[in-house]
Amino acid sequence: MPANPGVPPSIPVTDASGAPVPSFMCIVYVKPIGAGRVRLRVANFGDIEITASSQRDGLTKILPLAKKFVASHFARTGELPSIDPPKEKEPDEQRRILPAHL
Repeated sequence: MPANPGVPPSIPVTDASGAPVPSFMCIVYVKPIGAGRVRLRVANFGDIEITASSQRDGLTKILPLAKKFVASHFARTGELPSIDPPKEKEPDEQRRILPAHL
């Protein structure tokens, strides 16, 4: 049974030489904050939070921030960062899972 029920496991990714490329799932909580804007926050690592004009705009902006955080952590430690279990979802937030690789 996975450590995080409901969160898919990482998918192995390799580069052209066959070397593994770190891949991870970025769990993002999305919440409407009024005037058509949304707040997005990463739930499973770091303290990454942004506001955006739409969910699509926010997901487009938060993923590069998450990848930068993960790449920096991986370069320092050789491990992918993780909060297990992820931060709690607020009742008015929606969960989005973004697969990513470095």
